[in-house]
Amino acid sequence: MENETDQLEVENPEVAQDTNLDTSEEVDTGALDKAKEIAKNQRIRAEKAEKALKALKGGEKEVEKQTPENKDLSTEDLYALMESKVPKEDIGEVKKAAKLLGVSIIDALNDPMVKSRLSQKAEERNTAQATNTGSTKKAVRGTTDEKLLSDFEKGTVDEGDIEQLVAAQFKQRKAQAQRD
Repeated sequence: MENETDQLEVENPEVAQDTNLDTSEEVDTGALDKAKEIAKNQRIRAEKAEKALKALKGGEKEVEKQTPENKDLSTEDLYALMESKVPKEDIGEVKKAAKLLGVSIIDALNDPMVKSRLSQKAEERNTAQATNTGSTKKAVRGTTDEKLLSDFEKGTVDEGDIEQLVAAQFKQRKAQAQRD
């Protein structure tokens, strides 16, 4: 069999060159196989990353749909909060207290410390609303000349009304002079 390949080499010199290339191709084939394996691994990693990214984007949409107050509240907790008439601003306080005390929200609502804190915050809101912390302008008083003159006789004239009082007195004297 070896003789046959030798004979073929002599008869066909191109085939002889091809056999020499086969040995160099075997070396290149190992590098080629390694490159193919690396490319395959990179493709697999890229697919995994795309799947993870899609899962994250889908998860973000679900998180946006949930309200922050309600994402970990059960229906019983929500019902208890509504029955206790806990304002929206205080739900976080109740959740925090329940977590710190290691009890459910229903039990936290019955805790005396939580009750006192909720009543204190409600009182603060009522006080802030009653004091009306916004800037307000004084109402313009429509005092008449007669009212100013009677207040002057009683001695209860405001300092801001003095100019109007002088004008009213002048008008009164002028009217008297025209009558006389």
